[in-house]
Amino acid sequence: MTALTGAWKLATVFGIDIRLHFSVVFILLLIISSLGTGLLPEWHPEWTALTTWSAATLSGVLFMMSLLAHELSHALTGRSRGIETKGITLFLFGGLAEMGKDADRPQDEFLIAAAGPAASLALAVLFYWLARALSGGALDVAELDFSQLAPAATVCLWLSAVNFMLALFNLLPGFPLDGGRVFRALLWWWSGDMVQATRRAARLGSLFGWMLVAWGVLQVLQGDLVGGLWLVFIGWFLHRLAEASATHILMTRKLEGFDVADVMRTRFERVPLETSVRSFVDDYVLRSTQILWPIEDGGRDVGYLTTDRLAGGETSLKQMMVPLPGDEVLSPDLDVNAALARLANQVAPLPVVVGTRVVGIVHQADILRWLALHERYG
Repeated sequence: MTALTGAWKLATVFGIDIRLHFSVVFILLLIISSLGTGLLPEWHPEWTALTTWSAATLSGVLFMMSLLAHELSHALTGRSRGIETKGITLFLFGGLAEMGKDADRPQDEFLIAAAGPAASLALAVLFYWLARALSGGALDVAELDFSQLAPAATVCLWLSAVNFMLALFNLLPGFPLDGGRVFRALLWWWSGDMVQATRRAARLGSLFGWMLVAWGVLQVLQGDLVGGLWLVFIGWFLHRLAEASATHILMTRKLEGFDVADVMRTRFERVPLETSVRSFVDDYVLRSTQILWPIEDGGRDVGYLTTDRLAGGETSLKQMMVPLPGDEVLSPDLDVNAALARLANQVAPLPVVVGTRVVGIVHQADILRWLALHERYG
């Protein structure tokens, strides 16, 4: 999957870029506020405000680090199976590992998907052990008196509980949650058909999302407005995510084996370099749906121009064009899925260049249209 927009780089761990989405600020503040105004004062009414809010802040930060450990376990397991991860983005609903490709074998998919919940379970055990150690080894959940716990032990016990719940939630068979991916791996392993396994796992994931929506509506009707709306939002998000993930995976599979040369647009016009900007707009832009124009001079292409670059104050095509050869060009023998990854963050199409000659034009929409027509007529 590709990186989320609106994220900034925080650090690099094991060669993997760690990014924070702006929505992390919202969820972090929500956790700290919930602990500082609700749970911790209920457990420890004798604590000072400084102790309460310090414990709440530390708990929130360590929870985010737990999410990072969960995603790193996916990434490092993938690396051990030959799949590199470009980056990890922490966002509102947890984390997103941007793996370079999908697993080629169901065994690899199973191990990569199961690694995250396994890491969360390990953290739950670790924090519980720390809570016991910090409370003198006398921690008994059945007869627990929270008021007797020191701040550090309280933080560890809370982190143990939330990591355990995080592992259980991710093990639910709702694709693309880890449990849904484990379910898909098992179906794939049993049937040998990755496409069919993905469709079935996505249907189950979508159904799980709608079940959460129904549960949320029921909670609203029973008077829990905030909790119910939150469940509705999460369920709707999981439903959409299941559909989008399945579409992306199935499309990637269908495009395997094709190069840019197979999908590029080869019928297009060129514009002579000496053309004035006014003539370019009147005679080319306004009379065609083409939005990338190779600029030709003396029988060779010297650059290209997209319509979004017309907003500048330049007075000639030479000033506005992107010179060739350039970094933002594609090769005709490039894999289509690699080209899609390059085009994901591009508003305009990219030229396909051999030497200094533009031989084609590719836009993300062109690839999707080609795929639809290829499935219908190919």
